[in-house]
Amino acid sequence: MQNTEMRLGEPDCGEGPPDWPCRSPCEAPKGPCTPEGPPGYPSKPRPEKKPFCVKCPPKKPCRLKNCDPDSC
Repeated sequence: MQNTEMRLGEPDCGEGPPDWPCRSPCEAPKGPCTPEGPPGYPSKPRPEKKPFCVKCPPKKPCRLKNCDPDSC
């Protein structure tokens, strides 16, 4: 067994206040740093979707004259 002693008279702290930084640890760091993205794989790029055309729905004949489904 190890013999442990209690030392009296020797403070474990210095005379002055603790040497804490001026800012809070919750503040964002200052400087040119940029925050990293979330962990894990990056999200897949999604293809751009064409806007849905109500005038000429796909797979149905268009009742309007001169209706161009690509113009929607």
